[in-house]
Amino acid sequence: MSWVGFKDVHSGISHYDWSLGTKRGLDDIVPFSNVGLDKRGVARGLDLAIGSIVYASVRATNNVNMTAISHSNGMVIAPVALEASLD
Repeated sequence: MSWVGFKDVHSGISHYDWSLGTKRGLDDIVPFSNVGLDKRGVARGLDLAIGSIVYASVRATNNVNMTAISHSNGMVIAPVALEASLD
């Protein structure tokens, strides 16, 4: 997941935290995780049911410890197409 749009012209951004949850604002799938100044978060090995809906949240913290948070719309988990090769 990646994001854009957070700015702080006065003190600057210190770091970002991101999470995934089953409802908007929850972090019950992937707890909030600090990714420094990277504008993306990666989660591997999740066991998500096809058709379930997940929500991402990003929290930006500035250099005076003030935060802003944004939440995604729901994302539906879709099946992954597998490639096969027969020789």
